[in-house]
Amino acid sequence: MISNNLNCSDHVEAINIEYGAKNFNYSLGNLMFKKEDVSKIIEKLKELFEVKVSDFKNGKIDYGMKILSKENKFFIDVALLNQSSYIIDIYGETIEEVHQIFDIIKEYETRMENDIIFFDSLSLTNQGLAVDGDYLSLKKDFKNLKTEFYPYLNYENLAESFLKSEEKILIFLGETGLGKSKIIKHLIKSAYENKDLVVTESDREDLEDADEENIRVATVKDTNVLSSPAFWKKINNDEYHFCLLDDLDDFLIPRKDSAGDKNKKDFMSQFLSSTDGIFENNCKFIISTNQTVSNIDDALLRRGRCFDILELRTLKREEAINVWTSYDLEENIFIDYFPKEINSINQSDLGSEIKIALKKKEDEKNQDINNYLLEEGISVLKKVKKKNQSKIGFN
Repeated sequence: MISNNLNCSDHVEAINIEYGAKNFNYSLGNLMFKKEDVSKIIEKLKELFEVKVSDFKNGKIDYGMKILSKENKFFIDVALLNQSSYIIDIYGETIEEVHQIFDIIKEYETRMENDIIFFDSLSLTNQGLAVDGDYLSLKKDFKNLKTEFYPYLNYENLAESFLKSEEKILIFLGETGLGKSKIIKHLIKSAYENKDLVVTESDREDLEDADEENIRVATVKDTNVLSSPAFWKKINNDEYHFCLLDDLDDFLIPRKDSAGDKNKKDFMSQFLSSTDGIFENNCKFIISTNQTVSNIDDALLRRGRCFDILELRTLKREEAINVWTSYDLEENIFIDYFPKEINSINQSDLGSEIKIALKKKEDEKNQDINNYLLEEGISVLKKVKKKNQSKIGFN
């Protein structure tokens, strides 16, 4: 995954102040470009827009450049990564402007592929709703997903059924460590593979083929976003195909238990309206929570609004062994990591131990490769090292 190391909210606010802009609340970051292609990008932008380019150098050291459009519609931060590469972050007043710039320069992006899914992380700043954009590559970021971690579910069938249904809410229940985030990743991947069920008629108006449209996902972990009218406007305008609500347990509780909290009340009112057919949107909500069903507002769970509530469980020992061997690890060493008295194993613990076992296996393989001497005495260097390296100049 192309991660964004910036604190988007703080960084955007600094840019707004430095350049006199007020609404750089949308970003797409950490795009990688070859050094020789950056000049091509600048020339292309100059052909299409009136831009100001500022170079930042200290003697012969090139730190990058800033590109600002004349009307402050967008801002591009170009930072030197190494001798051959730059990292580019795009900021704009609207998500459409950010994606417009992205579409212009993406042909030069060194890690870009056709099969990508856009992920926007939403937060609330002093300037309003901020969008920190990222994307996942189907070939690179989803290639190691193992369905064996969840032997009680068929992802493809679940995704297809959810996408075809009128209901807009799918809830995953379970304690920490059961892999709720990973199972949601499986679902998004399956949704991409059923893109004809995701891309709406309005999406297709300017497209010759539905495959030209990428899946768009909003992720919300900032509770302040949930009561923001700007957020719900995006949802009801169909800017996203999916909205992921994670770790927002307190906002799901029955309204009678949060009567004095205006933010929770506003959220629930907007959420119920958005998922009840009052607004004509196609966004599907996927919720992961540690709450029990009894602690979730009944209105969210009624038929016609909620597709299903799935309670994840730990793996039985036999199921965990099946996951283990799917990584080409020997079954007979499984007991070294999970003693035979352990019959219930959560997905997080299993994943951690698999990483350790794979690292050990790789180290042993490398050690075997280095054991090329069948007769130790034929290595003059090893004998000299043991005696005194410095005598032949090995320091």
